[in-house]
Amino acid sequence: MSINELAKPFYYPGGERGCLLIHGFTGSPSEMKDLGLHLSSYGLTVRGVLLKGHGICPEVMAKTDWKQWYQSVQIELQKLKEECPVVYVVGLSMGGLLALYTAAHHEISGVVSMNAPIFLQNTRIKQVPFLRFIKRYEKMEKTYDGSDHFCYDRVPLTCVSSLLKFIKVTQKDLTNINVPASILQSKIDPTVVPESGQYIYEHISSAQKELVWLESNDHLVTKSSIKEEVFEHVAQFVLSGLK
Repeated sequence: MSINELAKPFYYPGGERGCLLIHGFTGSPSEMKDLGLHLSSYGLTVRGVLLKGHGICPEVMAKTDWKQWYQSVQIELQKLKEECPVVYVVGLSMGGLLALYTAAHHEISGVVSMNAPIFLQNTRIKQVPFLRFIKRYEKMEKTYDGSDHFCYDRVPLTCVSSLLKFIKVTQKDLTNINVPASILQSKIDPTVVPESGQYIYEHISSAQKELVWLESNDHLVTKSSIKEEVFEHVAQFVLSGLK
């Protein structure tokens, strides 16, 4: 089995300021590619990571967990650090969670999280640790139907269980984040409870931090009607930091 063409990791060489872009749970680099191109237009070096188990099929993902997803981030981060003395990590959804966890455990210049989950809208999610023993997969509702995006239509419940563990792990480590941070959160998010953004903002220790409420009812904001606004905000944050 091979990686879907849309899901392949991407690399745009540029200057000494670099960005690592991390996609979300069951998603792929395709949801970060437009952002990567926008950042590249400013002369930034950009890497879009493909998380372990993603981009192929749900059966492959079922054999992975959050530690392996994080390992994928670490590998690409090391490559970027070898090129760039200044590195920012930017993530969407679970990718935002991975970006925050990375900021808590690695020396980077700044972090951006977009709609990172602390609290989830699906109230049935609490049943997953038990359901996974009697049901292997759950149907996924697509949040974006464009032909330029690859994601799974089913999610392995073992991976949902691992995601829940990772949320708890990251919650405990938020206080270890001291780098400049920009927390973006949709005001109406069908996947993540919006209070997640407020929680992250309040619990990180960064002296320079901001919470940006997006006028959006989309979770996948990098593919939404306000994507250009999001792209430019990330670009300016990376280029100049918080003012």
